[in-house]
Amino acid sequence: MKKIPSLFIRDWEHDPSRVKQEINPSCKWVVNGEGVPTRKRDGTACLVKKGILYKRYNRKRYKKGSKKGQFKPEPKGWIKIQEPDEKTGHWFGWVLVDFNEPTNKWFKIAWESLDTILEDNTYELYGPKVQGNSEKLEKITFIKHGSEVLEFNGRTYDEIKDFLSITEIEGILWHHEDGRMAKIKRVDFGYNWS
Repeated sequence: MKKIPSLFIRDWEHDPSRVKQEINPSCKWVVNGEGVPTRKRDGTACLVKKGILYKRYNRKRYKKGSKKGQFKPEPKGWIKIQEPDEKTGHWFGWVLVDFNEPTNKWFKIAWESLDTILEDNTYELYGPKVQGNSEKLEKITFIKHGSEVLEFNGRTYDEIKDFLSITEIEGILWHHEDGRMAKIKRVDFGYNWS
């Protein structure tokens, strides 16, 4: 799952945490009416491939020392998602979830509580103890990306901003039938999201 572009251009000049009313050229398909709007959740991205669970991993650059500027070593089981972003110093991929590692405790709990086998796809690990559980779910679970279609089809800056001002969700993620995706979040307009 590649880094998903924001629907609107960031306001790099004044406030990079906000977006301007300028459409991202790579996302024009959204304002042209293409793609399905789905609920974006604030959890941890993961992948199920051939029945094996992977989590998203960011191979950042070293910030100090003799290796400054170099990307950190490839972890065991690394699956590259995209090329490294030289500008930001991020390089996203997938790594195998080792259930024996304490840092993977919540993946293990969610995986072991499944009553069905997850199909190969990307998911969001979501619930208590994950990213602050902003929606206060009672049980940790996997939510399939794109499975929560929204009854909203606004495509302009104002329509989307108004929708997110009154809808308590993290954001919107559009899925194109050819695999492209675009996102927008409440915080991009200055609305709170905890």
